[in-house]
Amino acid sequence: LHSQGQAFPFVFSTVNKITQGTPRWQLCYLQAVINSLSESYAPVWASRHFFGRSEQAHTYTFTDRTIDLGFTIFANSMRQLQNVYERVAWLAQQCYPDYDNTGRMLNGPIVAMRIGDLFQYKTGIIRNLSYDWMFNGGKWEVTSGVRMPQGCTVTISYQVIHENLPTRDTDFYGGPGGGL
Repeated sequence: LHSQGQAFPFVFSTVNKITQGTPRWQLCYLQAVINSLSESYAPVWASRHFFGRSEQAHTYTFTDRTIDLGFTIFANSMRQLQNVYERVAWLAQQCYPDYDNTGRMLNGPIVAMRIGDLFQYKTGIIRNLSYDWMFNGGKWEVTSGVRMPQGCTVTISYQVIHENLPTRDTDFYGGPGGGL
C-alpha cells in the first residue's frame, strides 16, 4: 500500500485524475493532528399516503454515508512550511474538475481517503472543505517570501462512494489487518 512508510497512515489520493488524456495518480500524505472524526449513515425513504390507511407506506430509496473529519496541519520548521501550503492547495484542487484541451469539463474529482486502518482508501467525493488559518492564535511566519500562517485547521465532509454495492451484510471497515 502507498502509505506503508507512515507510522499512522493519513493519505488522500486521486482516483480519476486525467492529465493530457492519461490517468495519473497523485498522493497527498498528511502529517497532521486529527481533531475530530465522525461518520453518519442517512437512509432515505420515500413515503406515500394511501386513502383508507392511517399511516404512510415507506419505500427504501438509498443511503448516504458521510465521514466528517477535522485535522490540523502545521509546520515545526521552515522546510515544513512549504508542505503545509502544498497539502492545503492539493486538497482545494480536489474540489474542481479536469478539463480537456478544448475547455470542456472531463469529470469531477473522485478521491480515496485512508485514515489509519479504520478507513482504508475509501473512494468518495469532497462535499465540503474549509480552512481555519488561525492555527496557534494566528501565528504567521514573517520571513520575506514565505509570509503565511504556520498551520491550518482543515474540516472536510467526505461522501463515500462504495466500490461494491453495499448490503446489510457489508463489512464497512475491513477490521484489524484489513478484514475479519
